[in-house]
Amino acid sequence: AYPQARDAMLRGHFWNFAVKRSTLALSTETPDWKYTYKHVLPDDFLRLIQTNIDTPSASANSEFHDGQPDYRIESGFVVSNDATVKIEYVFRQEDISKYDDLFIDALIARMSAELAAASKKSISGVQNLWEVAERKLREARTADSQEGVPRSFEANIWVNSRL
Repeated sequence: AYPQARDAMLRGHFWNFAVKRSTLALSTETPDWKYTYKHVLPDDFLRLIQTNIDTPSASANSEFHDGQPDYRIESGFVVSNDATVKIEYVFRQEDISKYDDLFIDALIARMSAELAAASKKSISGVQNLWEVAERKLREARTADSQEGVPRSFEANIWVNSRL
């Protein structure tokens, strides 16, 4: 249960200790239609944060639809019309010495709740463990988010439509 719980928690937030950047290798395969290139995602990839093609000025080949970049993640690849794809992503950080202490607390709380549920303990006891796990996760995410410069946010058509 540990690897699945760890990866789920890592994927659920842009943890500072589990973010890195990479230039993707171009695959020898090509997409069947719509896109020109396939780029191989790293083996430790869990979640995409951003690419170099997320802004119109990034590449002459980048295509945008309704203000959004036109690329997809498909079966371990990024498909696009860009020959070079660079990504920032959440990776499978397996070195626990790199984990934030609050993340460890939240992970332990989640594992406790999952193990209690699997052992068919009382429903109220399991529910209490899940509440503790959620509280610890919120605390860890808040602390992690307050370190460093906030990530930029570009309003899209949905946000602008509310204005």
